[in-house]
Amino acid sequence: MPIWCPRTTTWRFTFGCACSFCVDAVVHVGKHGNLEWLPGKSVALGAACWPDAILGPLPHLYPFIVNDPGEGSQAKRRTQAVIIDHLMPALTRAETYGPLQKLERQMDEYYEALSLDPRRAQRLREDILERVLSEGLHAELGFAKPADEAARNTLLQRLDAYLCEIKESQIRDGLHILGSSPQGRQQIDTLVALARFPGGKAAGQGSLLVALAKDLQLDGVDGFSALSPEWAAPWNGPYPAVLQQLSAEAWRHAGHTRERLELLARRLVADHVVADEPWDVAAWPHTAPVIARMRQVLRPRLDACGPQEIAQCLRGLAGRFVPAGPSGAPSRGRPDVLPTGRNFYSVDTRAVPTQTAYAMGVAAAERVIERHLQDHGEMLRCLGLSVWGTSTMRTGGEDIAQAFALLGVRPKWADGSSRVVDIEVLPMAMKGRPRVDVTLRVSGFFRDAFPNVIDLFDTAVRAVAAISEEDEPDDVNPIRARVQREAAEAQARGLSADAAQREATWRVFGPAPRWLWRRAARGHGQRSLERRRRPGPGLFARRRLCLRSGRAWRGRTRQF
Repeated sequence: MPIWCPRTTTWRFTFGCACSFCVDAVVHVGKHGNLEWLPGKSVALGAACWPDAILGPLPHLYPFIVNDPGEGSQAKRRTQAVIIDHLMPALTRAETYGPLQKLERQMDEYYEALSLDPRRAQRLREDILERVLSEGLHAELGFAKPADEAARNTLLQRLDAYLCEIKESQIRDGLHILGSSPQGRQQIDTLVALARFPGGKAAGQGSLLVALAKDLQLDGVDGFSALSPEWAAPWNGPYPAVLQQLSAEAWRHAGHTRERLELLARRLVADHVVADEPWDVAAWPHTAPVIARMRQVLRPRLDACGPQEIAQCLRGLAGRFVPAGPSGAPSRGRPDVLPTGRNFYSVDTRAVPTQTAYAMGVAAAERVIERHLQDHGEMLRCLGLSVWGTSTMRTGGEDIAQAFALLGVRPKWADGSSRVVDIEVLPMAMKGRPRVDVTLRVSGFFRDAFPNVIDLFDTAVRAVAAISEEDEPDDVNPIRARVQREAAEAQARGLSADAAQREATWRVFGPAPRWLWRRAARGHGQRSLERRRRPGPGLFARRRLCLRSGRAWRGRTRQF
């Protein structure tokens, strides 16, 4: 408990009478701790709130990962934390290992044997299917146990793409060391991850993979997309020599093309960003600006992360100002959050979703619709999405952008500030599919942090529901059909026409304001604080805190 120390005339920290000691500041390491989640109000804490009773005015420095502004904001609100943001762990490709690696080798051998030794191919096919069924991989891929030859062929084709997709997945390579920037292979892999998604509209801010695909004339071939390929789609060429030289493994489908683009990206980054070797810029018109930006901007920012993290932590301990900075996931088109070592702020909620996040959300929505069509044989009509404030802050609003794209609407951004000012209802003729009736289940933090986004989504739903039947029939606009049906049912219950129409357009649901902390305060937390009311340093500290905050001490905890 914080108590008044007459020796130093400052507030100090104590763990009881026998083991009390003087502390000038707390450095809270780890994401996240338990201090910011203890019982009490969510903001503007009082004397009876546990975080304030424990820390009081004690300086609180909190090294925190840069890609989680949501929970970092909670630490600011509830424990007066000064954030020292740090880099995420180095990123790399997942690759395959163990049984999956053996299965991948068997798949390559099987496809090679199909044209050379059909009998061996049949034996390999049986072994692969037996292994898949024994390991339960068919269920993970969304398949029932294959009952005929066509089902077995489909399963093998999907398995081949799945193994390639697993290899190309982005994973963390160990843990981040505070004050240390990635070096060697980790530096190369992290730089590739930082440039995988576009960071803006300028030429140098594009995606490295997309730029390579354009220069090698692969972009758009049979619908190929470097960022979100159809992994199982057969690849019939072209086969650029520069990609063939990178790997002697099989090249059967779009997943293998994406794999070679990743290998080429790593080589170019190693040679021309890290080692800064000269190269023929004219031969790579789309890739050259991206590589130049990586060398001049991204690499210096990444190298500065480690020194800045330690330097700013020491500045905070010295009682000096820690500069502020943006937050987000650097590997999701947000390299502007680098270098780390700053007291991050979350987001400008008026700019959510960002234009980059909307592009990512559109791609995610199309893949959901396509997957539903493949699995169920019909177009997706309605969907429920769970939206969390932490993920929205981390990605700039990709989840809410996906909901907008499913509805068939697009945000309007103001020139200059890039803030969202309105929504635009898109004609579904350009989409070639019906609108999807989306219902959001939002978290309490999203409710508190993004009320404007909730209002924008509500506006979008009501605008779509207001489209006339002449413009869009019910099979294209199921939202209007459902709203009209539920409004009629509400009127039959006795509601007025306006109230029934409003109730029928409800599409956002979440906890009531202040519900979470009320439950915590009235549960074990409040009773535990009551039971601990006894003479000693804790009682003295609480009395001091109440007097300091201007509240009268009544010998009991304050009811929220």
